[in-house]
Amino acid sequence: MLKQHDYVPENEGSVWTENRGVSLLRKKGVSLDRRSGVSFTGISSNGLINYFSDAFNAISIEDCNATLYRNHFNNIYNYNSYYHASNYGSAISIKNSINASSLTVTVGGNSSNEPNIFVNTNIGVLINNESPNSSFYIIKNDFNNTSYDKGNTTNFQNTAISVNQPLSISGPFVTITENTILNNRIGIHAANVPNILIGTDVMHDQLPNKISFNLGSSPSMSFDYSGIWIKACNDAFVWGGSDALNPDIKNDQEITTSGISYFRGMDIENSTGCMINCNVIKNIPRSIYFTGDCNLSKLRLNRFENYENAIELNDDQTVLPPQGDNPGTGYTPYDNKWVDGTNSIYRTFRNSANPSPFDWYYDVTNADPSLIPLPTNTVIATDRPDNCNCYCNSSSRITDRDNSMGKIISDSIPFSTNASEFSYQAKMNLFLAFKADSTLLYQGSTNDSIYLNFFNTMKNSNMNQLDISVKQTPSFRFKLTPPFQHSFFA
Repeated sequence: MLKQHDYVPENEGSVWTENRGVSLLRKKGVSLDRRSGVSFTGISSNGLINYFSDAFNAISIEDCNATLYRNHFNNIYNYNSYYHASNYGSAISIKNSINASSLTVTVGGNSSNEPNIFVNTNIGVLINNESPNSSFYIIKNDFNNTSYDKGNTTNFQNTAISVNQPLSISGPFVTITENTILNNRIGIHAANVPNILIGTDVMHDQLPNKISFNLGSSPSMSFDYSGIWIKACNDAFVWGGSDALNPDIKNDQEITTSGISYFRGMDIENSTGCMINCNVIKNIPRSIYFTGDCNLSKLRLNRFENYENAIELNDDQTVLPPQGDNPGTGYTPYDNKWVDGTNSIYRTFRNSANPSPFDWYYDVTNADPSLIPLPTNTVIATDRPDNCNCYCNSSSRITDRDNSMGKIISDSIPFSTNASEFSYQAKMNLFLAFKADSTLLYQGSTNDSIYLNFFNTMKNSNMNQLDISVKQTPSFRFKLTPPFQHSFFA
């Protein structure tokens, strides 16, 4: 319930539901300070804050420009699962429909006195978006679920931030920066959000989120715990703070129990072209876990400390390209660092009896053993007498095109199960990458024609027609039901 500001919006379409403590704002024209949108903002000059507590949902907004800061949410979750067995509630729920015009939603603020504070909320910020032209900024909020014990075993419950789209459409613009997240089961989750920016903005500023767990040295878990979990988020940029003394994703103690594969710093699933730069991940059994087609994704200047397996690939169907740039004069490494702990086994690992290898280049100029991706069961580690020549804002996708893309075109990746389906998906992702970035096609090489022929063939195939249809035809997009269809995003 609102304490500092006790108001009932009187604009058309607004509803105040006292018994749930929810302000439900719908459609355009709902406005507290302008006709084009709605604001829930405390007054920073005199320290006033809006308070919401003991509710199933606090604020729900649909098809509106919105600004929300200086709100305090406490105990926002489903108290009675009899009525909502699969929905444990959310503090801020935002839904934009497919026909919504260009909308901007800001949760949080750039000033130090503008954060929203979330304590014991099932989902802090939940965004379900179908509008390709909307922008979302989630900035400098504070999440603390230390005492929350509801819904930990159900899909994406106990999550700080969750951004979802029904399909990977062009847009929207999503930025998640400088949030502090403590003891949520999942810190930041995104599904089907291409080009999402996590820890940086469009200006390529370094604005890391800080995600912490206090699970001790021997946690018991049978469901996923992840600092950052992205699924089908092609070209995501995940940027950390580069500070070994202040990790971006950490547990309070090194895990001494072996085989806790559900606890992951980052979970990257079927997301191509991701840039994962300058992240410090400490005391997490799996620092970064890859599943599915993650081709063209690059890891630069990251630091992994006190892990069991630092980089882990789910199976032989998981595709990760050679890690290193080739500007035409030989490979340069990316200078990732591994700091082994007492329970460390592999620095790079693939879950397979006969793991498929891929190349990983490392720097030997300063004889630093922490730069070497060994021990491994899947990486061909190649030393290079070169410095990284890369930075936290590096986004180049220069790569060994023949090894990372040629094998897909020639069907020489050994998918062990459902080979035709995985091959088709890999070719589809590769075609879309070529379509979005022509520099991958034209590299002044004698074998450019191989890639051009593939691109032109796919351009005249059902792959291109499907891509066009999905982007232009509303009927091709799945509909969302609030909070969202867990079975689709799971």
